[in-house]
Amino acid sequence: MEFRARYGTPRGEIVEAVHTADSEQRLRHELEGKGLYILSLQPRSGLAALLPSRAGRRVSRQEFLVFNQEL
Repeated sequence: MEFRARYGTPRGEIVEAVHTADSEQRLRHELEGKGLYILSLQPRSGLAALLPSRAGRRVSRQEFLVFNQEL
């Protein structure tokens, strides 16, 4: 099962990523064991499960303009 995770590092950085785990509790335990501070964990389902993860990537102005133009 995939989870969208948002957590803080010991350096104070906020990270958003997709992780695979058997359960939310197992993932929480794994991330906390690495010294990370969990802000949110949500199951990845529906349309989001079909799309590739874009965590940490900003959309460029050009991509945004092209998307809106095509829409």
